[in-house]
Amino acid sequence: MKMKKLVPVALSIVVLLMITTPFVSNLHNASLTPDNAPSKTVEKDVPKDVNQVEPDQLYDSKEYVSSEQGMTEWSGISSSLGTGEYGNRTDIFTGNSMQYLPTNTTANASVSIPTSDGWEGYRLESRVFDLTENRTWMTSPGFEGGLGAWSFGTTGDSGDSYPDYKWIEDGHGSGDDCIYLEINSTDTSDPYLFDSGDAAYATQTQSVSRGDVVWAGFRLDYWADTLDDTHYGMTGSFSIYVNVEGQEVWELVFDDIAAEETWYDSGLIEIPESLFDLLSDSNVDIEVGLLSKQDVGYDPDIGPSARIDNVVLYLKTKAKPSQVNLDMAGNQVSDSAGYGSGSVTIDPTTPWTENPVAFNFSWSPSPTNPDPNKTITVDFSVETNMFARDTSAQTVYEISPDSYGERFSIQNGTDAYYTTYHHADIPDGYPNLYFFNQSIPHSRDVFFVARPLAPNTNLTSGWSGGEIGDNYLNVSTFKVTTEAGRYGYWRIRSKSSNIIQDVELYDSDDALWNRSANFRADEDSQVRVDLGTAYQGSTVNITIYSPEGDSWYSVNVTADSSGYATTPVFNLAGSNASAGDWMVQAMTNDRGTNGTWHATGFFRRAFRITHSSELNVKYPSDARQTWESNATYGDLVLLVIEANDTDSDILVPGGTLTMDWVNGTEEFDDNGNGEYTNVIDTSVVPGKGEFTLSLTWSRDNFDDALATFNLIINYDSVLDSPDYPKISGAIGSNQSLTMNFTNVNETGIVGANIRCNWTAGYEVNETGNGLYRIELNLESTEIGEYPILVNASASYVEPSSRLIFVEVREIYNRIEYTANELSIPVGEAASFTLTWTDTDNNEPIENANSSITCNWTSFHSTGERNYTVVETAPGEYNITIYTESDDALTVGDDLYTVRFQVNKSNYQNHTFDIGVEIRSHNTL
Repeated sequence: MKMKKLVPVALSIVVLLMITTPFVSNLHNASLTPDNAPSKTVEKDVPKDVNQVEPDQLYDSKEYVSSEQGMTEWSGISSSLGTGEYGNRTDIFTGNSMQYLPTNTTANASVSIPTSDGWEGYRLESRVFDLTENRTWMTSPGFEGGLGAWSFGTTGDSGDSYPDYKWIEDGHGSGDDCIYLEINSTDTSDPYLFDSGDAAYATQTQSVSRGDVVWAGFRLDYWADTLDDTHYGMTGSFSIYVNVEGQEVWELVFDDIAAEETWYDSGLIEIPESLFDLLSDSNVDIEVGLLSKQDVGYDPDIGPSARIDNVVLYLKTKAKPSQVNLDMAGNQVSDSAGYGSGSVTIDPTTPWTENPVAFNFSWSPSPTNPDPNKTITVDFSVETNMFARDTSAQTVYEISPDSYGERFSIQNGTDAYYTTYHHADIPDGYPNLYFFNQSIPHSRDVFFVARPLAPNTNLTSGWSGGEIGDNYLNVSTFKVTTEAGRYGYWRIRSKSSNIIQDVELYDSDDALWNRSANFRADEDSQVRVDLGTAYQGSTVNITIYSPEGDSWYSVNVTADSSGYATTPVFNLAGSNASAGDWMVQAMTNDRGTNGTWHATGFFRRAFRITHSSELNVKYPSDARQTWESNATYGDLVLLVIEANDTDSDILVPGGTLTMDWVNGTEEFDDNGNGEYTNVIDTSVVPGKGEFTLSLTWSRDNFDDALATFNLIINYDSVLDSPDYPKISGAIGSNQSLTMNFTNVNETGIVGANIRCNWTAGYEVNETGNGLYRIELNLESTEIGEYPILVNASASYVEPSSRLIFVEVREIYNRIEYTANELSIPVGEAASFTLTWTDTDNNEPIENANSSITCNWTSFHSTGERNYTVVETAPGEYNITIYTESDDALTVGDDLYTVRFQVNKSNYQNHTFDIGVEIRSHNTL
């Protein structure tokens, strides 16, 4: 017997939906609430610190709000918080099909559920539905070796015709048995009559313990024949039929059969499922037969017959998982009420880490060796609810997926505040009932949780834990936002106590640790930071800031078993530890104690250093050593005083310098460089005299400095001379000059000290009313012009000076001569008279013959007489010009010009010309 393999068409559709049915919700509520969530959701689970920083590098990359000394606020990035995030994904897988094959093997099905990298599945809740089993329940479909569960029957055994049947070995071919059905006429001659309704058939009843029939069909092989092949082909009022559950579901009349004595396959014939009601009656009947459809007679006898083989009735019924031994990933699927559904929950010993996670369905038929041994198909759909988690998530300090850590800020002695984000990068399909559990330090207090789409709005519900001592924060995102709003960065703010409890300084004077201290220069000290014993091993950075804001001393110290971090001894040397308000700043975290940074300490403590001081005069410069200076009445006096730190020998700005004197108290201006300036108006005093200025300088963190300054106020004066700018006299004569010394009121100053720089000797005579005559000794002074600086001074009078020039000149003189021309006969002589007078002394200049010369010599040869100068009376000189007989005569007005030089040392010199005519002698 042969039959074709039935291949049911199955539609495979995977639907990814968010299921909101009570089934899913109940499962989730039972599995994901924080109260019964797996314990590792609230455990710290940070495999590595992504912000690993060595202790001595802890403060290299800090952010801070600066003050003049260190920081008023320290902010930066601490370690991230370990977070477990949880979600469930609901999938519906339809069209899953499994088969039993006649080779006694089964083909199974599987579904794959995506998770995500880093995520693991820890629970799977599945609901199987639309579970059907498609199989044939009728045994011996091929009649092999006999009828088996089949039985023959007939209808209409009496009348004109009677049905008959038999089993035929090899009736369908060699080794292939079948049944034979025929209807015979009782007539022996024409016409051969057949009764309507006569039938020969085979029937079988089987119990099918299943649910509703969702589909039914059958198939069979058939063969038909008529007795008289000469007169009849495939014709006649006969048919092959199939009844199921008493209802005819198929009929094929002989006229529709193409050829006689030929085997045909009916094909798969679908049967209305409404024929079956297995829940009321599990028995299923099938009948196949040959039917006479009319009362009719044939001539000759038609003799209809049929053969039937391979009768298969397929029933696709709802089944219970137990009826098909349905198993999911090695776990038996439990029956639900009724047929066609079941459920199974899987809690793996080891979470599923592969992505996607594949789950195999297996089954086996009942009985294990089914009869008939035909293909069985099991179809089902499954709704899965995968619970997955990522227990290695870490928070980020900003909206960037790799910026692991928390952003912290802390101020002096206050709580530390932390801002971090949980990046809800939810795998596809897992936002349904998504929540996350964050491991928080024991001392952490969460006060703000915000959704990604409303980062500035604190949620009033949907989160639990977060209190001090809870050690966890649970945020059920599905309670506070839509599915779309669950993705992104959940902002979380929290605070914890400052882990620095106190900062103290050691005062070597009283050998005590104090919270406040005022040190003198060159003292030794230490800083001690109290963390408490819980933070033994934590590294504390202790930095001391000078009043100028510079880091003066910095050291990293480890807290000991008592919780104290203590610096080595340091010296507050006057040379580098300036006076002022100092600040010690301590900053730490718990990395040295716990390996990660989740607690922060920041503490500042002020202290003072006091220096000694002194005052120095910078201006007026003449007072730098004497602290005394002169000033002119009415003038403005600039007084510049330096305040010096004697411990460091540097000038100190920022103090207050006051001056008490005759005009009251005045305050100096601070130049900002340690110099203090005051301008004194001398016109406010009663008059000239000596005045005392009492100076007091003070500044925080310095000893007061005191000093006394003497200011001598003088009247201004004028030294003048009616002889200004120069006196002049002949050489060899003394000269005198008159000086007029008056004060600012133009009153002559008597009794003054008048002096000059004339080194040849002088004499000063006071002539009264501020007039002074200076007699200068010039007897040995050579001709020239000499500057003389005359100085005048008197008590409480501003000294004055005057520069006057003294000229020592040649003696003034004059010459007079009696002729401008001489007419001399050739070979003779002529004379004229020159008178030479000293006009300074009004006396003749005597004995000066040699001082009178001329150039007449050049007109004659050596040895000839030229000219003579003879003093004939005091200051009178006769000058004679001689000619030679061979002298050339002058022609017309072209006279000889004779130039005379009158030169005498220390006397004015004279030059004059006369004309000389040499003529011939006059004759009568």
